[in-house]
Amino acid sequence: MVEGRMKVAVRVRPFSDREVQLGSACVVSVSGQCTVVQVGSELRRFDYDASFESLDHASPSFGSQGRVYEFVAADIVKGALDGCNGCVLAYGGTGTGKTYTMMGTADEPGIIPRVARELFGRPAEAEPSPDG
Repeated sequence: MVEGRMKVAVRVRPFSDREVQLGSACVVSVSGQCTVVQVGSELRRFDYDASFESLDHASPSFGSQGRVYEFVAADIVKGALDGCNGCVLAYGGTGTGKTYTMMGTADEPGIIPRVARELFGRPAEAEPSPDG
């Protein structure tokens, strides 16, 4: 059985087209489990169970859909298959990447399609028949 506990993960989304057009400065960075936000000249550090960024595919902090699923949901699915309840909550403001993380695209499925594939896409384990 999977050990029950809450995990908190942050995923920093890439710039929107509008932010790119405006030449917006990036004020959020990720380093290991830490997310750093620049507010004026001050840097504010926030530590989580995991911090992912989606800006640079070569970065060790890059959070692909698969990597985010493995950290956030894989243990919940294992627990569900063992009969335990679980929940994934995506929280954030409008346009922050919640739908992309949860649903993804046809080429890069998010957490929900991956969970559904794990739960319902595998054949049921054969139960022994009463006849032996």
